Amino acid sequence: MLVLARVVETEQGDIDRALDINRQILDIDERNEQSLDALERLYLGKGRFADLLEVYQRKLSLTSDGDERVRIQSRIGQLYEDEVRDDKQAIVAYQAILDAVGDEASALSALDRIYARNQMWPELADVISRQITLVSPDEERARYLELKYRLGEVREQHLGKTEDAVEAYRDVLDLDPQHQKGPRRARASSRQRRPRRAAVGGRQYPGAGLRAARGVVGAGRRA
Repeated sequence: MLVLARVVETEQGDIDRALDINRQILDIDERNEQSLDALERLYLGKGRFADLLEVYQRKLSLTSDGDERVRIQSRIGQLYEDEVRDDKQAIVAYQAILDAVGDEASALSALDRIYARNQMWPELADVISRQITLVSPDEERARYLELKYRLGEVREQHLGKTEDAVEAYRDVLDLDPQHQKGPRRARASSRQRRPRRAAVGGRQYPGAGLRAARGVVGAGRRA
């Protein structure tokens, strides 16, 4: 039947019949990888994403290989994110990867993208922090600086954690005293939002956290 399914698909171009034949094969042998792969390909080509998700779930149930499970979960996440447009389910898929294997770069990057798009600031700060642990400041300096600065930006602008933001900015400037993005973005943030009240010397002063952040940046630039 596998040969028939291939002939019907590739030579006759009858996709619906090829789908039927491959489903019949799975009714007989639910672990048949060739038929599962064929269904994956055919459902993807026809845009039948709900059926494709069922194929991925069946594949997950049939494998205990860690790398293969990560690959399948990544495809599930991508499908929910890009085609189904369901970020909540995409988060579930990518989080399942982290639960299974720990901090995995591509899953963290995907969650970074989704959390930023949905303005989920605490979750975004956590994911950025976890990405930083995977990046070497010596070997991937530009990426490290980008993540560090973004962490400071999220803390400052969206979480009200000015002191933590200053710490992230300081890390950027310690590595790159001539860093240009930090000062420019710090000035922009001060124009775009009303001053926050931040603690300085045990008292509350409006905008003190922002001034502290800019002071660190300015000190770095003068260094």
